[in-house]
Amino acid sequence: MKYHFFLSIITLLIICSSCSKNTTEELDDSIYTIDSDNTTGNKDGQSHQDQDTISANNITDSYRYQLPIIFHILYTNEAEKDSLPPERFTTILKNVNDLYKGNIYNPQSVDLGIDFVMATHNEQGELLKNAGIEYIHWNSDSISPSEFMKNSTGKYKSLIWEPNDYINIMVYPFKTDTTKSTTTLGISHLPYTTTEHKLEGLSVKDGQVTKDNIKFAYCSSINSKYAQKSSDSWRYTQNKRNPNWNINSSTVDISVTLAHELGHYLGLHHVFADDGDDKLVDKEEDTDYCKDTPSYNRVTYTAQLTERVLEMNEYNKQNLNIEGLTIDNFYELVNRTNQDSTFQSHNLMDYSFSHSDLFTQEQRDRIRNVLYYSPLIPGPKKNSNAVSVTRATNNEIFDLPIHVAR
Repeated sequence: MKYHFFLSIITLLIICSSCSKNTTEELDDSIYTIDSDNTTGNKDGQSHQDQDTISANNITDSYRYQLPIIFHILYTNEAEKDSLPPERFTTILKNVNDLYKGNIYNPQSVDLGIDFVMATHNEQGELLKNAGIEYIHWNSDSISPSEFMKNSTGKYKSLIWEPNDYINIMVYPFKTDTTKSTTTLGISHLPYTTTEHKLEGLSVKDGQVTKDNIKFAYCSSINSKYAQKSSDSWRYTQNKRNPNWNINSSTVDISVTLAHELGHYLGLHHVFADDGDDKLVDKEEDTDYCKDTPSYNRVTYTAQLTERVLEMNEYNKQNLNIEGLTIDNFYELVNRTNQDSTFQSHNLMDYSFSHSDLFTQEQRDRIRNVLYYSPLIPGPKKNSNAVSVTRATNNEIFDLPIHVAR
């Protein structure tokens, strides 16, 4: 039996800008309406979704984080809303958790010690009707993901919930960039690091920060055009531990996209070489600060990939009478070459054709550092001696650089 694959290459974007201290732009209320039935209206005393009450002494390397997720789903009509039901996102998050646990699709993948959980309550402590889901009616067409993520006027900040308590995932149709030949599936902000526990490749921000101190919608964004089940890889079945079924059969797999973007959100860079400013480096530099993730020249790979995919498509059409690529094509296209070796792409911080089933130990170490010390990330911190984390109480706007990666 032949299987077909579709090509969609995500591109990297690292943007640096400054938050304005004097300019504030409110999102016009006529543009969006938060559904009134997102909550049950009931309160049961819970107002925080994370584990801030855990003693810092209990946060060890084996500590398992429970990170609350809230999907803010923007829709323009009821048909679009119906195509994005709550149970779909429950399934997606389950797939992501499997990828983060390791040893399900790849025995070499490490367990990151994270469980992403659907938030049960909103910021006001009201019980959500559908855990982890907020529907927002959006009176506009597709949205530019770059503009949404980079905007530092405060225009979109009202759409997110407190980042110290939730990981905000915005789900909306991405506006097509006619200047590019690729499709963007997801985009995410990169976190901040601290002076005392500094991570290379991240901007430093010491002290506590809350939503009141920023003027941008700190989040990950997912392209809702690819959120339907039809974009899934076939491996998310009862056969998922069967090695014959564990390849990533889709290059537009929303579960892989979300796992990739959450990797960025928690401090990971792409495994291939780039300059950190929306440009690939035409060499094999190690720019993700993890020695156990082999790098490669993506400029060379992309040029060869484009040509080879065209050849494969033409051959398959003429000789096999099929449209698209076969599983044999996949096993060729997942190969990467650097000066040391040829290897198959497995890392979730790669993209295009990849097995997308691996995180390494050094990637785990980076993520744990972010969880332990970084501001604007849910969960208890190692540097908190109090029972709960003390957060900034003033509304000072910090001049934070904005870094995003696709």
